[in-house]
Parts: sequence; structure tokens; C-alpha cells
Amino acid sequence: MIMPTNCPCGSGATYQDCCGKFISGGVVVATPEQLMRSRYTAYTMVDLEYIKQTMRGIVLQGFDEYSAGQWARKANWLSLEIVRVSKYTSNYGEVEFKAYYEINAKQECLHENSVFHKIAGSWYYVSSKPTLLEEQMATLSRNDPCICGSGKKYKKCCYIKNR
Repeated sequence: MIMPTNCPCGSGATYQDCCGKFISGGVVVATPEQLMRSRYTAYTMVDLEYIKQTMRGIVLQGFDEYSAGQWARKANWLSLEIVRVSKYTSNYGEVEFKAYYEINAKQECLHENSVFHKIAGSWYYVSSKPTLLEEQMATLSRNDPCICGSGKKYKKCCYIKNR
């Protein structure tokens, strides 16, 4: 596997000084954001073993390694945007992010609010929950102005895109 010079997570640091130290197992992540960034980087490198090692609970039980590998190999990973990092407690944290990638010449975005738990001294990805935008959209009626600011009614804009 070819190691990147700059870390794919977009931190600006080198791979070895950033996510590489976590993925190699040399250093334990200290925060949910570090784990999120290192998981993104592992996907860009199709390191499914690291992805599995950093999951617990229902997400690990439902993890389809074959499909995840196929998807990660097809993707041309473009960038990671950290939207929001919640205040976290000693054993709970949330990180909302957008992972941009391209498949079949079409740009895509995975937008997720990931939930992390600290178990026996290590952080793990355990679930996802609706993003703030998804929560706001759930309260809109079809005739409300669209939350994206387009000036259109919700039913003629993002409602169609999100069905």
C-alpha cells in the first residue's frame, strides 16, 4: 500500500504525523474527531481492517466488508469537511462531517452525524443520527420556504432531492 505524503483527512499535517499514527496502531486516538478523521483516511486507503477495529455494536454487526470495500475502491476521494464537533464527555461524542468523493464521474457527498463512545479507554464509532439539516427539514411542511435558501417552496426544491 502506498502511503500518502499529506494526510487525506485535510488536517494539513503529514500522513505519518496525523492519521497514520492511529491507523498503524502506534497511538490511540484521544478524541472523537481524531477517530472520525482516521476512519475517513482509512476509507481512502481501503483499510477495512482499521474500519472494523474502530466500530462497536450494531454498526459493526451490520458492517458489510465486501460492499464497503467495493464502494471505497470505486471512489475517488476528494475531501473531508468537519461541519460540527459536539462537546463531548469522557465517554460520548458526536462529529458531523461531509466526505466528498467521485464515482463514475459524478461528485457525491456523504453527510453524517457520527456518534462515538469511549469503551475501555478507546473511542469507537457506534451509530449515526440525523444531521441538524435533516432535523430541520423533518419539521418543514411541503409548502414552507425551502431551508436551503433557494426561494422555492420546499416541495419544489430539497423535498424532491431527499426522497
